[in-house]
Amino acid sequence: MRLIASYEAGLSAWRAGDFTAAIAAFETSRQLRGADAASSLMIERCRHQLANPTDEDWDGTTVARSK
Repeated sequence: MRLIASYEAGLSAWRAGDFTAAIAAFETSRQLRGADAASSLMIERCRHQLANPTDEDWDGTTVARSK
């Protein structure tokens, strides 16, 4: 249950644009589960958003630019 709660908290923070809080929540998920690919991917996406901020009208959508 704690794993699910921390991942959901990460998603909520992601959607709200609070990438620092999202990283913390996804890190918790990753620690609880071990090698968690979904949490690791979201951490990468959060770090990208922090380094490359999007417009204020960002809706949480990520567009794949490569395969």
